[in-house]
Amino acid sequence: MNSEIAYKDAQISLLISEKDDLQSQVNSLNSEKGALQNQNSDLTGQINNLTEIIKLDKSEFWIDDHFENVAAGSYVSLNRTVDYAGYIKFEKIGGVTTTETGEIYVQMIWSRKDLVLYNEKMVVGENTFFRFPVLPTSNLEVKVGYDDPSNGTANIMATIVYIY
Repeated sequence: MNSEIAYKDAQISLLISEKDDLQSQVNSLNSEKGALQNQNSDLTGQINNLTEIIKLDKSEFWIDDHFENVAAGSYVSLNRTVDYAGYIKFEKIGGVTTTETGEIYVQMIWSRKDLVLYNEKMVVGENTFFRFPVLPTSNLEVKVGYDDPSNGTANIMATIVYIY
């Protein structure tokens, strides 16, 4: 009878050990499941972010400002890096010039290592809203300036937004 009890005790100990091993596996799998759920959540966030970029639903305000006394022949310059294809939106929302002969302009200049060069200058007249295409570059310059043969000055209120 003692041998039967010893045998049963050994079986009980073995079953307890197996149960502990299985519980350890369950805990490990639960931990792995939590890590995978977190990774899934992170990937879902990345997918949502990239989907917004593909749809051009993201934007960054670069300038929403008033430039005072911009002298003839001068400009305000903004240099940026652009990570995604999209466009730069310029809108003149106000401003005055001191002479009738001057022109407010916006100029977009960027280049890439693959020799793509973009340089476009638009004069702000009746049309006060422009869109300029842009590809990823670390070399983008936006100029808002004033040309005036009479050497006047301009006060310019403008917004510049990067849409991507």
